[in-house]
Amino acid sequence: MMDKFEINIGGTDISFAVLEKGPEGAAHVSLTEARRVKSRVIIPDVIEHEGANYIVTQVGKKAFLSSKSLQFVSLPESVTYLDDWSFGKCINLRKLVIRGDNETVNCPLFGRGVFEDDERLTSICLGYEDDDDLSVLLGMVPEKLKSEHLFSAQDLGQDAWFDSWDKELLNFLAVPDDAGYDELALCGEEDIMYSFPEYVSRSRRRKATLVLNRLMNDYLLSDKNYEDFGRYICGSALFDAWEVIKNDYAENMEMLEMFCHIGAINEGNIDEFLNDMGEEMAAAKAFLIGYKREHFSAGDAFDDLEL
Repeated sequence: MMDKFEINIGGTDISFAVLEKGPEGAAHVSLTEARRVKSRVIIPDVIEHEGANYIVTQVGKKAFLSSKSLQFVSLPESVTYLDDWSFGKCINLRKLVIRGDNETVNCPLFGRGVFEDDERLTSICLGYEDDDDLSVLLGMVPEKLKSEHLFSAQDLGQDAWFDSWDKELLNFLAVPDDAGYDELALCGEEDIMYSFPEYVSRSRRRKATLVLNRLMNDYLLSDKNYEDFGRYICGSALFDAWEVIKNDYAENMEMLEMFCHIGAINEGNIDEFLNDMGEEMAAAKAFLIGYKREHFSAGDAFDDLEL
């Protein structure tokens, strides 16, 4: 039996290292490196190579580091550990799935910076591929909420876990938007990626993204937190939230409907939002024009011509 081998899976060249002999003669292996990575990578439950069977139990350190084309990853339930930076700087990664029985699959253990700088990550699914409240909130943990201890919580997915997630968000909202910038400045100009206004704006958009997604995925969200989060969006975060919707959720009509439902859209600002919508938001613009007619007025005679 080989100690190391490489195979091509769906167009991606993937290297494995044998860790130990497993049940029924199948060896446990670590996925150590991926090269020429495609947008979708699906690791099978059993790896077959030269007459032997292998079971993947971990993804090694920096295995997919800086795989900019990667958007979707599906791993077998046998994976129990994601090593340091295994998916770090995969700037287009949107979803990771750990396949298995929804009732028994567990979140694997995580090393450091597993999803570092993966700002487009939106969901981490355990046991299924379709998004639900848990998968979306898990996807927010590493780069938006930056509370990776929630991955290893014993009550993951239980009532108390959602409460812990909300507490982390409330703590983050209480942090000044410019927190941390001075520390970066002390490290030297080469370490500062953004100007001060850009840094503050990114912080505000990050907060708005978290709140919008929690309002959209409101399982076990208390009435008080729902009201507090709604007030946050309708208050100081209004235009940051709008930028998030416009740039990241332009086709998500449910997000726009929720934005209206909490009172973020009103008679005083709806025209400003309509004027800010580009051609790529035609469906959203049509919705807002209809919302304006229904809730505020009959609409301007030229509204339809703007579509």
